[in-house]
Amino acid sequence: MTGKIGDLVLSKWKKLQVSKQAPVKKRKKKKKKGEPQSDQAERLGMVTHFLSPFKEYIALGFKNKNSKNPAFQTAVEYNLAHAVTGAYPEYKIDVKKVAFSKGSLDMAWGAKFGLIDSCHLYVSWEVPETSNLRTASQEIAVLIVYSEEKERVLNIGHELHTRADLEINEEFADIYHGHTLQAWIFFCSADGKASSRTRYIGSVRVPEKPAAVTPSTA
Repeated sequence: MTGKIGDLVLSKWKKLQVSKQAPVKKRKKKKKKGEPQSDQAERLGMVTHFLSPFKEYIALGFKNKNSKNPAFQTAVEYNLAHAVTGAYPEYKIDVKKVAFSKGSLDMAWGAKFGLIDSCHLYVSWEVPETSNLRTASQEIAVLIVYSEEKERVLNIGHELHTRADLEINEEFADIYHGHTLQAWIFFCSADGKASSRTRYIGSVRVPEKPAAVTPSTA
């Protein structure tokens, strides 16, 4: 007699009737719909999404010929470790700790960020007396301004500025009226081979655009 009866499996072995217990099948745990793979995956997705608009700056600021990893991957790894706060599922990006660059050049000293009027922004910084002014005139200022509402980097910096200029005054599009703008700055060498660490320089709220006045027909 051979076959299966309940949890027993009957078979023959060298003319002997043998029975053994059938193996218990492990049930696979069903994953709840919408459940994240892990906290790490949730954080990774958030950081990657946040950094995507800054790829152009990251390619410059995280360039390292001695690293095997692409610049964007290096930036994701750094910010994943340093710029994420909170606990699942309430993770947030700490804009003050975000980095788009790293390197040995001096960071921006005494940097300030503000608005001159509703469509012009102003950034200033200092150069310590101990710094080499000739070197400062060759280091390019990289200003990054970001709209939280549009999740977009503003198209500014049409003129080339160096560390020796000590300031940047730029116009931005009026589509950013009513938006909160975050700003960072770093410096890089003219050949792009060296850079400073990123300095967060603050945020401003752009006033709403005044409503157009309808001319009177009286």
